[in-house]
Amino acid sequence: IGGFRLPDQNAAANRVQAVADLFNECGYDTGIVGVEMNAQRSPNDFQLRDLPACGPHVRAWDVGYPRSSKEWFGRIISCQNILDHLEETYGSRLAGVIFYNFPAVAQDRARRWAKQRALPCIADVTEWYEDDPWNSLRGVFKNLDTRYRMRVVNPRMSALITTSPYLTRYYRRAGHAELELPTLLPRDLDFAAHKRVAPRAVPHLFFAGSGFDAKAYAGAPEMLKDRLDWCLTLLAQAHRESIGFHYDIFGTTQEDFTTICPDLRSSVAEMVDAGHVVFHGRRPRAEVLSKLWDADYAFFMRESKLSTEAGFPTKLSEPLM
Repeated sequence: IGGFRLPDQNAAANRVQAVADLFNECGYDTGIVGVEMNAQRSPNDFQLRDLPACGPHVRAWDVGYPRSSKEWFGRIISCQNILDHLEETYGSRLAGVIFYNFPAVAQDRARRWAKQRALPCIADVTEWYEDDPWNSLRGVFKNLDTRYRMRVVNPRMSALITTSPYLTRYYRRAGHAELELPTLLPRDLDFAAHKRVAPRAVPHLFFAGSGFDAKAYAGAPEMLKDRLDWCLTLLAQAHRESIGFHYDIFGTTQEDFTTICPDLRSSVAEMVDAGHVVFHGRRPRAEVLSKLWDADYAFFMRESKLSTEAGFPTKLSEPLM
């Protein structure tokens, strides 16, 4: 259960399908419950989803994404509608429930629900988020939720799936079962048929990421998880030394990026005008993957801090899949 935008609209959706296949190999049928950002659907509207990358023993549903403060509050404090759906679907075959970076209060209440039924309740822990600014109600809720989930609720779970050595070491003191599983991805069905472009005169570099909110991070690049500013600073030096390259950037626009990193406005514009750097913004996943498969290198950099030490970058798994 988690914020999976099925079938492949975010990194969480890709990881959960790969993990579901591992459970299948261990003899389990697996159910996945995600969300769809659709203003016409409520959080109680369950719809089946087809997952072509998964085997026949995986069933998936999604529910509507919260559309109002009332629906957001309901998701934060409870997922009883999802638990009822799973219990009705699987009955006595229900062997356990796994939560993926879920709201803390709802996860803790579900843990108690599972304990009453002698079911294991597991947390798949792939992130430890940095604090958002405390000057908004959203930031306060998010920061408190992260603290409660990571420090209180997760150690109470029956077992944990962790995604990094940092998280494994942190939770080992809780003394319960752990499985360290770096970010896995199902191989895209179009990969085998993809015809890679012929070698080119200059190396083609690739970046795809999210979290470049110009309003939240304007003038504060140090708050970025992916330090695209570091990458472009190095490439600007290469450009000044007449070293050829081509860098495709997905997930942000030139305008948003330079709002966050105004000191790079001039050098970025120069590289864009020279055709060395192309900002594609947000694009369909199929287009992004096609560009990745044609690239010579995926190029990204991250600062060593809590959120980067605790996670395992999908950006590293994708070029290797």
